[in-house]
Amino acid sequence: MMQQYVRIKEAHHDCLLFYRLGDFYELFLDDAEVGAQVLNITLTARPRGKDGKIPMAGVPFHAADAYIAKLVRAGYKVAICEQVSEPDNKGIVEREVVRVVTPGTLLDEDNLVRKEHNYLLSLAVSDTHVGVAAADVSTGLFQVTEIPLKEDSLVQVLRNELVRFTPSECIVSKKVYDTPEVLKTLVAQDGMVVFAYPDWEQFADRAERVIKQHFKVKSLRAFNLDTQPMALQAAAALLGYLKETQKEQLLHVNQLQSYEPDEWVVLDHATVMNLELFATIREREQRGTLIHLLDETCTAAGGRMLREWVRRPLRSQAKIEARLESVAELVEQPQFTTALREQLNPVYDIERILSKLSVGTANAGDLVNLKISLQSAQKIATQLKNAKCELLIELSESFSNQAWQVASLIERQLLEEPRLDIKAGGMFNLGVHPELDELRQDLTGNKTWLKEFREQERKQTGISNLKVQFNKVFGYYIEVSKGQLSSVPEHYERKQTLVNAERFVTPELKEKEQRILSAEDRIKDVELQLFEELSAQILEQVVVLQAAAHTLAQVDCLSTFAQLAVAYDYTKPTLTQDGGLEITGGRHPVVERLLDEKAFVPNDTSMHSERQLIVITGPNMAGKSVYMRQVALIVLLAHIGCFVPAEAARISLVDRIFVRSGAADVITAGLSTFMVEMVETAYILRHATNNSLVVMDEIGRGTSTYDGISIAWAVAEELVQASGAKPKTLFATHYHELQALAEEYPQQIHNAHMAIEEHKAEPIFLYQFMPGPASHSYGVAVAQLAGVPDGVTKRARLLLKQLEQQKPTPEETGAVLLQEVQESAMSLWQQFQQANLDELSPKEALELLYKWKQGQ
Repeated sequence: MMQQYVRIKEAHHDCLLFYRLGDFYELFLDDAEVGAQVLNITLTARPRGKDGKIPMAGVPFHAADAYIAKLVRAGYKVAICEQVSEPDNKGIVEREVVRVVTPGTLLDEDNLVRKEHNYLLSLAVSDTHVGVAAADVSTGLFQVTEIPLKEDSLVQVLRNELVRFTPSECIVSKKVYDTPEVLKTLVAQDGMVVFAYPDWEQFADRAERVIKQHFKVKSLRAFNLDTQPMALQAAAALLGYLKETQKEQLLHVNQLQSYEPDEWVVLDHATVMNLELFATIREREQRGTLIHLLDETCTAAGGRMLREWVRRPLRSQAKIEARLESVAELVEQPQFTTALREQLNPVYDIERILSKLSVGTANAGDLVNLKISLQSAQKIATQLKNAKCELLIELSESFSNQAWQVASLIERQLLEEPRLDIKAGGMFNLGVHPELDELRQDLTGNKTWLKEFREQERKQTGISNLKVQFNKVFGYYIEVSKGQLSSVPEHYERKQTLVNAERFVTPELKEKEQRILSAEDRIKDVELQLFEELSAQILEQVVVLQAAAHTLAQVDCLSTFAQLAVAYDYTKPTLTQDGGLEITGGRHPVVERLLDEKAFVPNDTSMHSERQLIVITGPNMAGKSVYMRQVALIVLLAHIGCFVPAEAARISLVDRIFVRSGAADVITAGLSTFMVEMVETAYILRHATNNSLVVMDEIGRGTSTYDGISIAWAVAEELVQASGAKPKTLFATHYHELQALAEEYPQQIHNAHMAIEEHKAEPIFLYQFMPGPASHSYGVAVAQLAGVPDGVTKRARLLLKQLEQQKPTPEETGAVLLQEVQESAMSLWQQFQQANLDELSPKEALELLYKWKQGQ
């Protein structure tokens, strides 16, 4: 047996091997020591002749899923080795690995997050492009793209794709794994493990054939992979890895979606984090995030789709307005919406049921749940036929009668409450299979005989408490208590002696036992065969059933948006493409719920070509950050087709939302707080367009005061200069010197502040967004409110007065900075005038350009 174990282990050397022994999965040798430590189970030993003992540790097979999930979460792969032949006396039981479980291939519903995708990522990297493939094997979703490395660094591309998918596992080639820049970026991703896939090159070299064979296509053009070699490699390697771990054909992975990152409003890593879309910045929790607020979905698939919508806001005005019109109709017809959601509540996770069927881990209970879900879907399809808007009508027509036929098939064949162990029988209705009905009838007759036999023996022997029972070791037997042994007939054959009883058999009983056990075994075999045939019939309609699941998820998301709009007074935004942004009575969707809707102070926003950048000043704690984020969130909500928290909103479509805020270092990447700030600022300046929305909070605060002021000033200028992009920008700062920008750029830059009132020299925050500059930051007052000792705040006030007496006014600082810019420009012009262009060599001309670009 150990020779068999070692042979199988060598073929799966990078996995912990769960080796099936009867009712347990055993771990041996080094695996046992790892398993015992991670799972906190007992480490025992098996005799090993002269060599001592073999370490071993085991878990019950019926509870294995929880143990496997714990190992996987700890970053290990687990190979599940099953017995594939029946025990006999001729030799060792045959065993083989039937599945490898990794963080990205978990299928056990108890250990998956119900409303989140579990993505496995594959990355192919060249000098010029990054190929990205992502799959959720638990739902069948498979997506692929190729991203050029132009202005973006490799690290930035990787970070953006990681935040797009938040994968639990990533595979790369050995070459990429050994690239420090890539590995450092990947291992910094929370909750993700990275593996070098040994067979990567094998699949990459024949990538085209791998993809064509699996998806049964003759051309890669439909997937846009004919011109994307790195994406093709990533997809082929990922598909190979999935088949290698699942040991199945993966019938539910039947569609490959090619996407372009620019199809959606781009949200980079910093924006997702700073807007707290999925996790709070400090606690890394979901409570207090946008998704926690929005997610009132009824179904698991609806919850997953909602997260995809938030990660990928639409850019197509037609698609957004189709969603908004659907939400509007549902808002206007609350009874219709309530009826839809009542039918959504019983819907189980169709996508994950189909994935379990595809890899052979489903049970009869899963099929009953599939039937219940499809029956609810049929009712929803009927309800949607009364809809008026185009999208809801399309959804009603997207269902197929084949889905209802699957539900009818399951209902005809399976019991309402079948056994969950598919090898134990007890799943199918009468009338499904003639032999099964005959076997059951025979079995019923024989069990009736057992009862009659017991009564007959009691009467003939006079032993009133005589029992006829069964166990797996002895089969059927007669049990007589010690006090009645004198009445036992001579033809009873003693089988076992207990403390208080004796067990016997008779030839007649053994004959019936053989017939009963034979019938039971045959029933189990027939039912298992029927289950496999039923599963195959269902999988023939997997595309239809996945489409039904997708439609139900859309209905769930749209009805959730309608419910939010009614409950929290959201309004339908008007979409334009004129570059403007007008919000009346806007509210931060999360903060107003955390506080109290009545306590939240709404604010207006007006931005357009002559009000392109707003410099926002004012005290700490006055609400600058909340205000700017609420604008970004309102714009984002509009782009996912959701009503927005405002009295009215007129929103021009954006291509990107940038939010740079806060102070944080990235230790694992070797970046200081200020370096992170500058990297994120550089990314915004390089990628913002006229159609972007930019939120910049406290630029330049990570360095010295005058360095910070200079950087913030230059960044603001860059965002409004005629030669570059002019994104709508909210620019919060405590550098009051920047208020002078409004005088230099009166057509683009405006000042605003968060209003306060003073009472006995203490600020009272009004949380109102007002035009014009602010005069103070009230930092010392906020420090006092935070509980800083009085001695410290008194000393701070004294120092503040001294520094303010020495400090130039904002106008003076602005004049100095402007003079420096003018002098620099004059110097550059003089150098240009003095250069003899006729005598300059190409090399000298390039050197001059580099010198001027560097400001020398």
